[in-house]
Amino acid sequence: MHQFFPVELVWKDGSHAADRYWFNICSRIDSVDREKTTKKFRNLWIMVVDPSKTLVFSRSKFGDRHVWIDKFMSSAPIARFVTETFKQEMDAAGVTGLNYKPYPETD
Repeated sequence: MHQFFPVELVWKDGSHAADRYWFNICSRIDSVDREKTTKKFRNLWIMVVDPSKTLVFSRSKFGDRHVWIDKFMSSAPIARFVTETFKQEMDAAGVTGLNYKPYPETD
């Protein structure tokens, strides 16, 4: 479903700094509730930037997934989504560096 690639971080002198994993999200689904979303799209992949508008996601579309990329949006970071459950689990595990933004959900 997803891929994890080991990554070694090194200092400028080439010495070992840390080992980490690159998380590659492979689940691509149509997750947006098109009727309740107020954001406008220029085409299937590019959203018009307007902070007064929002995306609304359909729980019936993302189902039991907790991490996904919406297949009708660009592969830019805005297209990567997680559930509130995923966020809470990452917070509890002390994972940092993830930039969460909540979005409304419908059934």
